[in-house]
Amino acid sequence: MTQDVLIATMSLLPQLLWFLLVAILVLVFYRPVRYELISKLARLKLMGVEIDFVQRYIDAALELAEKSKKWQVQVSQQDKERAMARARRCQELFRGTQVLWIDDQPENNINERRMFRKLHVDIDTAISSDQAFAMLREARYDVILSDMARGDDPSAGISFLQRYVENTLESDRIPLIFYIGVRDSSKGTPAFAFGLAHKPDELLHLVIDVLDRRNTN
Repeated sequence: MTQDVLIATMSLLPQLLWFLLVAILVLVFYRPVRYELISKLARLKLMGVEIDFVQRYIDAALELAEKSKKWQVQVSQQDKERAMARARRCQELFRGTQVLWIDDQPENNINERRMFRKLHVDIDTAISSDQAFAMLREARYDVILSDMARGDDPSAGISFLQRYVENTLESDRIPLIFYIGVRDSSKGTPAFAFGLAHKPDELLHLVIDVLDRRNTN
């Protein structure tokens, strides 16, 4: 039996050598194929590096939230891994996405912004509702992220959303997600808001939901 297998293998050897020779010639002399192959390999490698960076910033954002006694946020390892796995699957959705982030204390969200930027999301920041409206008049955004309380006004984000809805046609409205530090379980998502998150992994999921819906419409 061993001798038969050896004979069969030897009979296929010339064909394998010809195939290998043709493949080498194509890669060496036919530039488009070579370029496409190299580009795909480089892109796969690059995506791996990018995902590694995203993982770092997800970890940093989650760690920041977990350590804050004020926010009282706890994120399980399972939730973190689920968010990371979905980010991998949906990475192409993020490319070129324009986000307007409204928060009077933008330093609180630095890790989250870095996380999104590593996913090729462009983020503009506004520290007030008036500044946000001015920016909305000048640029087109895919998602609006907003805090809820600003300064002494605990409902500044709600007021912004109501004003935005009143002055914008329904077909032109941009999905708005609230990102808050403390969540009141007795209250649901505010009217006209796409969603509400108080953890970085929740925020990532909601943004993916917006982009996925946009992509399928």
